[in-house]
Amino acid sequence: MKTKYKCIYNHELLILATSQTPYASYSEPFTDAQTIGLVEELRGTGVDVLAICPQAWQTNLWKSKIDRRWEELSPEQEEPIFEADVKYANRAYYRMRRYLMEGNDPVGLTVETARKCGIAPFFSYRMNEHHYTNNPEIATHSEFWKERQHLMLEECGSNLDYMIEEVRDHYRSLIFELLENYEVDGFECDFMRFPKYFREGQEVEGAKVMTGFVREIRDKLDELGEKRGKRLSLCVRVPRSPDAALAIGLNVGRWDAEGLIDMVNASSMFRNTQETDIEGFSKVVKNSSLYGEMHFVTQPGKAPSGYWVNVNRLTLPETYRSTALSFLERGADGISLFNFAYTRDHTMSEPRKFLFPGVEPPFHIIPELVSADKLREGSQLIVINPGFEQLPRPIKGQSSEKFRIYVGDVFDKPFVAAVVRIESDSQISYRPFSVSINGHSTRATILNGELFPTMSIEALPDPLDLQCFSLDPASLRPGFNEVVVHNNWVTSGGGGYRGTLNLERIEVALYRTLSEEMRQRLRV
Repeated sequence: MKTKYKCIYNHELLILATSQTPYASYSEPFTDAQTIGLVEELRGTGVDVLAICPQAWQTNLWKSKIDRRWEELSPEQEEPIFEADVKYANRAYYRMRRYLMEGNDPVGLTVETARKCGIAPFFSYRMNEHHYTNNPEIATHSEFWKERQHLMLEECGSNLDYMIEEVRDHYRSLIFELLENYEVDGFECDFMRFPKYFREGQEVEGAKVMTGFVREIRDKLDELGEKRGKRLSLCVRVPRSPDAALAIGLNVGRWDAEGLIDMVNASSMFRNTQETDIEGFSKVVKNSSLYGEMHFVTQPGKAPSGYWVNVNRLTLPETYRSTALSFLERGADGISLFNFAYTRDHTMSEPRKFLFPGVEPPFHIIPELVSADKLREGSQLIVINPGFEQLPRPIKGQSSEKFRIYVGDVFDKPFVAAVVRIESDSQISYRPFSVSINGHSTRATILNGELFPTMSIEALPDPLDLQCFSLDPASLRPGFNEVVVHNNWVTSGGGGYRGTLNLERIEVALYRTLSEEMRQRLRV
């Protein structure tokens, strides 16, 4: 059954311990002010579903009678004295442990605060949590996982095997307890944490098993909904195409046809992209609302030291705008935001990341994301980034490669300038390349600095890895556009592949207005 919701905001409660915010710093234990503040800051933004993840990786954050960590294990644990010398996950765990052992209930308080803010509280449960499973000493691992190596998909530290009834029984019991303990408006099966449930070759049989499991959750929601006088929505967070979901044993089309689900959250996992198959889902999802997921990251990077954990190029407001508009125009009923607030410092005092202290999330963009009309008004930054079908891709000398980008129906008002920027994995600033869009040529231009004001210097590209081209905004049209990148490099003397460009990223910037500085840079 389709729902009224337009914006899902994933809120993993782990962030209470890992992030410095206006409500708590790393210098002292966090309090209820952190729990309340991280919800109240969403009031009036347009977020209408708070998808609360009640976990810190494998650690459940409520006083469970099934997973009795907080009654039996945690009281006996001794917190390390030198917290800065403890691994990232363990530092987060012991910081969270202080809060729970004081008798606080972050799950209940978050649900209560969401209701006060007029936001529907959902739970989003990770169906096969896999963080740090290569290290058995991490404190957040559950006792169930540690004691059942024989139930795993691989011999040493991996996801659990959903073909085994004991695994399904364990997750079912936790989910049912959670739903019984707290009154929420819906539940999300987070199949993206992490998307592997069956052994290779068992996915077809596994899809039948997983459909039965989803049906049991639907039945439980119906049972509770009848007692509470309302329908409890079931959402599924799944891979970004129906085929990718089916390949791991998730038959979203069947779940929709049987009326098991109300919402489908199509996820690209951990990078913001418009390469989510909204059209494909629209063909198989007829009865449920469809959401395109967006992320705070466009691609990972490295610190100058070479350190790479949690070093990411951040998604700019202009890219949120263009991505959301592409989803809505292509058939999505709404959008979802994953890890939106992780632009803040979540390093747990990692000294190798001191250059990137974190920035406040761009909350001002959220009200636009639920309205296609508002999305059309501002400047746009369309990004094709690596990790999906189109990129990365090599382009040899004297050859071309074609790409496609989606541009929303944004041309009722004029754009004053447009730029296309290509990025390689090595220096290309001196190499001869050309770009055309829809058969229209562009003009090579020197454009120092970023296309739009950056939120952070984190993981920005090397200027020598870039080339920029100016174009007439009239070259673009609503819908999909063809971008052709031509490598004009002529090899000589047996140079072979010396002129190959390894293309990593394509960006198209459309400007509604320009500062005087940008006018001079673009010669407009």
